[in-house]
Amino acid sequence: MFLAMIGTAISQGMVRQVSAELHTFEIVFLTTLTGLPVLLPWFLRHGLEPFRTTRFSLHLMRTLIVVFQMTAWYHAIAITPLANASALGFSAPIFATVLAVIVLGERVGIARWFAVFLGVIGMLIILRPGLISTELGPVLAVTSALGRGVVIIITKMLSRTDSSVTILTYVMVLFIPLSLIQALLVWRWPSPEAFMWLVGTGIIGTTSALMLTQAIKEAETSVIMPLFFFQLIWMSLIGFAFFGEIPSVFAWIGGAMIIGSGTLIAYRETRTKRVLLSAVDKGK
Repeated sequence: MFLAMIGTAISQGMVRQVSAELHTFEIVFLTTLTGLPVLLPWFLRHGLEPFRTTRFSLHLMRTLIVVFQMTAWYHAIAITPLANASALGFSAPIFATVLAVIVLGERVGIARWFAVFLGVIGMLIILRPGLISTELGPVLAVTSALGRGVVIIITKMLSRTDSSVTILTYVMVLFIPLSLIQALLVWRWPSPEAFMWLVGTGIIGTTSALMLTQAIKEAETSVIMPLFFFQLIWMSLIGFAFFGEIPSVFAWIGGAMIIGSGTLIAYRETRTKRVLLSAVDKGK
Protein backbone atom coordinates (compact mmCIF):
# COMPACT_ATOMS: atom_id res chain seq x y z
CA MET A 1 0.00 0.00 0.00
CA PHE A 2 2.87 2.35 0.82
CA LEU A 3 4.50 1.68 -2.59
CA ALA A 4 1.13 2.00 -4.33
CA MET A 5 0.69 5.49 -2.92
CA ILE A 6 4.14 6.56 -4.15
CA GLY A 7 3.47 5.11 -7.62
CA THR A 8 0.04 6.72 -7.83
CA ALA A 9 1.42 10.14 -6.92
CA ILE A 10 4.22 9.83 -9.50
CA SER A 11 1.85 8.73 -12.28
CA GLN A 12 -0.53 11.60 -11.55
CA GLY A 13 2.35 14.05 -11.56
CA MET A 14 3.19 12.70 -15.02
CA VAL A 15 -0.41 13.29 -16.11
CA ARG A 16 -0.05 16.93 -15.02
CA GLN A 17 3.19 17.19 -17.03
CA VAL A 18 1.79 15.77 -20.28
CA SER A 19 -1.50 17.69 -19.98
CA ALA A 20 0.34 20.80 -21.17
CA GLU A 21 0.53 19.20 -24.63
CA LEU A 22 -2.37 16.74 -24.97
CA HIS A 23 -6.12 16.85 -24.32
CA THR A 24 -7.44 14.92 -21.33
CA PHE A 25 -9.51 12.61 -23.58
CA GLU A 26 -6.36 11.47 -25.34
CA ILE A 27 -4.37 11.09 -22.12
CA VAL A 28 -7.03 8.80 -20.63
CA PHE A 29 -6.92 6.50 -23.67
CA LEU A 30 -3.13 6.43 -24.18
CA THR A 31 -2.21 5.88 -20.52
CA THR A 32 -4.61 2.94 -20.40
CA LEU A 33 -3.27 1.53 -23.66
CA THR A 34 0.37 1.84 -22.59
CA GLY A 35 -0.43 0.18 -19.26
CA LEU A 36 -2.02 -2.84 -20.94
CA PRO A 37 1.23 -4.89 -21.20
CA VAL A 38 1.35 -4.95 -17.39
CA LEU A 39 -2.01 -6.77 -17.45
CA LEU A 40 -1.22 -9.30 -20.20
CA PRO A 41 -0.14 -12.00 -17.71
CA TRP A 42 -3.63 -11.65 -16.21
CA PHE A 43 -5.27 -12.62 -19.49
CA LEU A 44 -2.78 -15.44 -20.10
CA ARG A 45 -3.56 -16.88 -16.70
CA HIS A 46 -7.36 -16.68 -16.77
CA GLY A 47 -8.10 -17.09 -20.49
CA LEU A 48 -11.72 -16.66 -21.62
CA GLU A 49 -13.36 -18.03 -18.48
CA PRO A 50 -13.88 -14.57 -16.84
CA PHE A 51 -16.04 -13.44 -19.78
CA ARG A 52 -18.95 -15.63 -18.68
CA THR A 53 -21.66 -13.35 -17.32
CA THR A 54 -25.39 -12.69 -17.59
CA ARG A 55 -25.03 -9.01 -16.68
CA PHE A 56 -23.12 -7.50 -19.58
CA SER A 57 -25.23 -4.33 -19.58
CA LEU A 58 -24.25 -3.62 -15.97
CA HIS A 59 -20.59 -4.23 -16.79
CA LEU A 60 -20.92 -1.78 -19.69
CA MET A 61 -22.57 0.83 -17.46
CA ARG A 62 -19.82 0.42 -14.88
CA THR A 63 -17.09 0.91 -17.47
CA LEU A 64 -18.82 3.99 -18.95
CA ILE A 65 -18.85 5.55 -15.49
CA VAL A 66 -15.19 4.61 -14.97
CA VAL A 67 -14.29 6.38 -18.24
CA PHE A 68 -16.25 9.47 -17.15
CA GLN A 69 -14.77 9.39 -13.65
CA MET A 70 -11.20 8.96 -14.86
CA THR A 71 -11.60 11.72 -17.46
CA ALA A 72 -12.91 14.12 -14.81
CA TRP A 73 -10.04 13.17 -12.50
CA TYR A 74 -7.30 13.62 -15.09
CA HIS A 75 -8.63 17.03 -16.06
CA ALA A 76 -8.93 17.98 -12.39
CA ILE A 77 -5.27 17.25 -11.64
CA ALA A 78 -4.28 19.09 -14.83
CA ILE A 79 -5.80 22.38 -13.66
CA THR A 80 -5.88 22.07 -9.83
CA PRO A 81 -3.09 22.06 -7.23
CA LEU A 82 -2.22 18.39 -6.79
CA ALA A 83 -2.66 18.42 -3.01
CA ASN A 84 -6.19 19.88 -3.24
CA ALA A 85 -7.27 17.45 -5.95
CA SER A 86 -5.79 14.49 -4.04
CA ALA A 87 -7.56 15.45 -0.81
CA LEU A 88 -10.94 15.86 -2.53
CA GLY A 89 -10.44 12.60 -4.42
CA PHE A 90 -10.50 10.65 -1.14
CA SER A 91 -14.20 11.44 -0.67
CA ALA A 92 -15.40 8.47 -2.76
CA PRO A 93 -16.29 6.31 0.32
CA ILE A 94 -18.50 9.13 1.57
CA PHE A 95 -20.57 9.13 -1.62
CA ALA A 96 -20.58 5.32 -1.69
CA THR A 97 -22.04 5.18 1.83
CA VAL A 98 -24.89 7.55 0.98
CA LEU A 99 -25.59 5.74 -2.31
CA ALA A 100 -25.61 2.38 -0.53
CA VAL A 101 -28.49 3.61 1.61
CA ILE A 102 -30.42 5.05 -1.36
CA VAL A 103 -29.76 2.36 -3.99
CA LEU A 104 -29.08 -0.83 -2.02
CA GLY A 105 -31.18 -0.09 1.03
CA GLU A 106 -28.27 -0.73 3.40
CA ARG A 107 -28.63 0.24 7.03
CA VAL A 108 -26.04 2.71 8.23
CA GLY A 109 -25.43 3.29 11.92
CA ILE A 110 -24.63 6.48 13.78
CA ALA A 111 -20.87 5.95 13.50
CA ARG A 112 -20.91 5.80 9.70
CA TRP A 113 -23.26 8.80 9.44
CA PHE A 114 -20.82 10.69 11.66
CA ALA A 115 -18.02 9.66 9.28
CA VAL A 116 -20.04 10.99 6.33
CA PHE A 117 -20.62 14.28 8.19
CA LEU A 118 -16.89 14.51 9.01
CA GLY A 119 -15.97 13.96 5.36
CA VAL A 120 -18.44 16.57 4.12
CA ILE A 121 -17.00 19.11 6.54
CA GLY A 122 -13.53 18.24 5.24
CA MET A 123 -14.65 18.89 1.65
CA LEU A 124 -16.21 22.21 2.66
CA ILE A 125 -12.97 23.27 4.36
CA ILE A 126 -11.07 22.68 1.13
CA LEU A 127 -13.69 24.16 -1.20
CA ARG A 128 -14.76 27.02 1.12
CA PRO A 129 -17.85 27.88 -0.96
CA GLY A 130 -18.82 31.52 -0.64
CA LEU A 131 -15.37 32.46 0.68
CA ILE A 132 -13.40 31.74 -2.49
CA SER A 133 -14.61 31.50 -6.09
CA THR A 134 -15.70 28.05 -7.18
CA GLU A 135 -13.29 26.76 -9.84
CA LEU A 136 -13.72 23.94 -12.33
CA GLY A 137 -10.83 21.82 -11.04
CA PRO A 138 -12.13 21.16 -7.50
CA VAL A 139 -15.64 20.59 -8.89
CA LEU A 140 -14.24 17.94 -11.27
CA ALA A 141 -12.29 16.31 -8.41
CA VAL A 142 -15.48 15.98 -6.35
CA THR A 143 -17.40 14.80 -9.44
CA SER A 144 -14.75 12.14 -10.02
CA ALA A 145 -15.06 11.00 -6.41
CA LEU A 146 -18.84 10.78 -6.85
CA GLY A 147 -18.24 8.65 -9.95
CA ARG A 148 -16.00 6.32 -7.95
CA GLY A 149 -18.72 6.06 -5.34
CA VAL A 150 -21.20 4.98 -8.03
CA VAL A 151 -18.66 2.45 -9.32
CA ILE A 152 -18.34 0.99 -5.82
CA ILE A 153 -22.12 0.50 -5.63
CA ILE A 154 -22.31 -1.13 -9.09
CA THR A 155 -19.39 -3.38 -8.10
CA LYS A 156 -21.31 -4.50 -5.03
CA MET A 157 -24.31 -5.31 -7.25
CA LEU A 158 -22.17 -7.27 -9.71
CA SER A 159 -20.35 -9.16 -6.96
CA ARG A 160 -23.61 -10.89 -6.05
CA THR A 161 -23.43 -12.92 -9.26
CA ASP A 162 -19.98 -12.40 -10.84
CA SER A 163 -16.48 -13.02 -9.53
CA SER A 164 -13.99 -10.24 -8.96
CA VAL A 165 -11.97 -11.66 -11.86
CA THR A 166 -14.93 -11.21 -14.23
CA ILE A 167 -15.59 -7.68 -12.99
CA LEU A 168 -11.97 -6.62 -13.49
CA THR A 169 -11.68 -8.32 -16.88
CA TYR A 170 -14.70 -6.57 -18.35
CA VAL A 171 -13.60 -3.11 -17.24
CA MET A 172 -10.15 -3.72 -18.75
CA VAL A 173 -11.54 -4.98 -22.06
CA LEU A 174 -14.29 -2.36 -22.47
CA PHE A 175 -12.33 0.66 -21.26
CA ILE A 176 -9.95 0.97 -24.23
CA PRO A 177 -12.55 1.13 -27.05
CA LEU A 178 -14.84 3.42 -25.02
CA SER A 179 -12.03 5.82 -24.16
CA LEU A 180 -10.81 5.69 -27.79
CA ILE A 181 -14.15 7.13 -28.96
CA GLN A 182 -13.66 10.35 -27.01
CA ALA A 183 -9.93 10.48 -27.80
CA LEU A 184 -10.64 10.49 -31.55
CA LEU A 185 -12.63 13.71 -31.14
CA VAL A 186 -9.47 15.63 -30.17
CA TRP A 187 -6.74 13.40 -31.57
CA ARG A 188 -3.24 14.70 -32.24
CA TRP A 189 -0.10 12.59 -32.35
CA PRO A 190 1.98 13.09 -29.19
CA SER A 191 5.58 14.25 -29.43
CA PRO A 192 8.29 11.69 -28.55
CA GLU A 193 8.74 13.35 -25.15
CA ALA A 194 5.00 13.31 -24.42
CA PHE A 195 4.78 9.68 -25.51
CA MET A 196 7.51 8.71 -23.03
CA TRP A 197 5.57 10.47 -20.26
CA LEU A 198 2.44 8.54 -21.29
CA VAL A 199 4.28 5.21 -21.28
CA GLY A 200 5.64 5.95 -17.81
CA THR A 201 2.20 6.98 -16.59
CA GLY A 202 0.57 3.84 -17.99
CA ILE A 203 3.12 1.40 -16.57
CA ILE A 204 3.55 3.04 -13.16
CA GLY A 205 -0.17 3.80 -12.76
CA THR A 206 -1.28 0.29 -13.71
CA THR A 207 1.36 -1.33 -11.50
CA SER A 208 0.28 0.88 -8.60
CA ALA A 209 -3.35 -0.12 -9.14
CA LEU A 210 -2.35 -3.79 -9.00
CA MET A 211 -0.38 -3.19 -5.79
CA LEU A 212 -3.40 -1.43 -4.30
CA THR A 213 -5.63 -4.36 -5.23
CA GLN A 214 -3.16 -6.79 -3.66
CA ALA A 215 -2.93 -4.64 -0.53
CA ILE A 216 -6.71 -4.75 -0.12
CA LYS A 217 -6.56 -8.52 -0.58
CA GLU A 218 -3.78 -9.01 1.97
CA ALA A 219 -5.13 -6.69 4.69
CA GLU A 220 -8.47 -5.35 5.83
CA THR A 221 -9.57 -2.08 4.25
CA SER A 222 -9.77 -0.39 7.64
CA VAL A 223 -6.08 -1.16 8.19
CA ILE A 224 -4.78 0.24 4.90
CA MET A 225 -7.10 3.27 4.60
CA PRO A 226 -4.94 5.50 6.86
CA LEU A 227 -2.02 4.92 4.47
CA PHE A 228 -3.91 6.92 1.83
CA PHE A 229 -2.62 9.96 3.71
CA PHE A 230 0.83 9.23 2.26
CA GLN A 231 -0.55 9.90 -1.22
CA LEU A 232 -1.47 13.40 -0.09
CA ILE A 233 2.11 13.85 1.15
CA TRP A 234 3.70 12.63 -2.09
CA MET A 235 1.30 14.65 -4.25
CA SER A 236 2.12 17.76 -2.22
CA LEU A 237 5.87 17.16 -2.60
CA ILE A 238 5.57 16.61 -6.36
CA GLY A 239 3.39 19.69 -6.72
CA PHE A 240 5.93 21.78 -4.81
CA ALA A 241 9.10 20.37 -6.42
CA PHE A 242 7.98 20.32 -10.06
CA PHE A 243 5.10 22.78 -10.35
CA GLY A 244 5.83 25.34 -7.63
CA GLU A 245 2.61 24.60 -5.70
CA ILE A 246 2.43 25.26 -1.97
CA PRO A 247 -0.43 23.32 -0.30
CA SER A 248 -2.67 25.45 1.88
CA VAL A 249 -3.40 24.57 5.48
CA PHE A 250 -7.02 24.02 4.39
CA ALA A 251 -5.93 21.20 2.07
CA TRP A 252 -4.12 19.44 4.93
CA ILE A 253 -6.91 19.87 7.48
CA GLY A 254 -9.70 18.98 5.04
CA GLY A 255 -7.70 16.09 3.59
CA ALA A 256 -7.03 14.63 7.03
CA MET A 257 -10.74 14.84 7.87
CA ILE A 258 -11.76 13.17 4.59
CA ILE A 259 -9.22 10.36 5.00
CA GLY A 260 -10.29 9.93 8.62
CA SER A 261 -13.87 9.70 7.42
CA GLY A 262 -12.98 7.01 4.90
CA THR A 263 -11.03 5.08 7.51
CA LEU A 264 -13.95 5.13 9.94
CA ILE A 265 -16.37 4.00 7.20
CA ALA A 266 -14.03 1.15 6.24
CA TYR A 267 -13.63 0.11 9.88
CA ARG A 268 -17.37 0.02 10.50
CA GLU A 269 -17.98 -1.97 7.28
CA THR A 270 -15.30 -4.48 8.29
CA ARG A 271 -16.78 -4.83 11.76
CA THR A 272 -20.28 -5.34 10.35
CA LYS A 273 -19.03 -8.09 8.02
CA ARG A 274 -17.32 -9.82 10.96
CA VAL A 275 -20.56 -9.79 12.95
CA LEU A 276 -22.54 -11.19 9.99
CA LEU A 277 -19.96 -13.93 9.31
CA SER A 278 -19.92 -14.83 13.00
CA ALA A 279 -23.72 -15.08 13.02
CA VAL A 280 -23.63 -17.33 9.93
CA ASP A 281 -21.02 -19.59 11.50
CA LYS A 282 -23.07 -19.91 14.67
CA GLY A 283 -26.11 -20.73 12.57
CA LYS A 284 -24.24 -23.58 10.94
